[in-house]
Amino acid sequence: MGLHRAILTPLPQIFPTVFGRALHAIGRISDEFWIDPKEKGLFLRTVNSSRSAYGCVFFSSTFFQNYSYGNATEWSPNGETVQFACKLIIKFSFQAILPLFRCLHTHERNVEKCNIYTDVNDCHIVFKLFCKHGVVKTHSLAFQECEPLQAVFAKHLCTNVLKVHSRQLSDMLIHFPTYQEEITLGVTPMKVCFKTYIEDEMEFAKATHTEIHLSPDEFEYFQVGVDSEVTFCLKELRVTGLILPF
Repeated sequence: MGLHRAILTPLPQIFPTVFGRALHAIGRISDEFWIDPKEKGLFLRTVNSSRSAYGCVFFSSTFFQNYSYGNATEWSPNGETVQFACKLIIKFSFQAILPLFRCLHTHERNVEKCNIYTDVNDCHIVFKLFCKHGVVKTHSLAFQECEPLQAVFAKHLCTNVLKVHSRQLSDMLIHFPTYQEEITLGVTPMKVCFKTYIEDEMEFAKATHTEIHLSPDEFEYFQVGVDSEVTFCLKELRVTGLILPF
């Protein structure tokens, strides 16, 4: 396999906060994630061990100062000519990458540019952070080439469809205690209910119960054809409120 390099030069200052926030969010779902470059942009994907929760964050090519995807053979480490020449899908551990973006506020103040590129000859992805005062930090992380990860479902066939702003959902979930493991979402054509779920009947009598009722007009889009109840892992559901518009 020949040399393939991919370099991304994200928008200054915006990148550390948004990209780091995305990593921290999907990192709550699983210990591993996939970087999946496409012609239209970059996908970050993850799935939990039981495959009951799937997360995907997409960064459009316009998010980056320079982004190209194809069979380019030249690259420029200064970010002036950025090409995405590799089409491999890579997987690696969150434990390896999260420390790079642990202090997002510090990165926002100090990091001026970040280049990301891969060299499949040694199976490493390199994050090069260009900081103030000429400081350059280079992190080389090992990765595993793998098959695509994609959730297969037909959204247009769903009987029930609810759309709500992520901030509103986050504000609602904050009323549930952090030790709560699961909550149940119940929907009817007239209302939506989020409530505490406890499987053990003995614990049910002792636990604090929380119920939040919402009317259909509180949603951006509301379509309920069948009365339903679905129980979610609260930790994974909170992820949807961690990536907010900036």
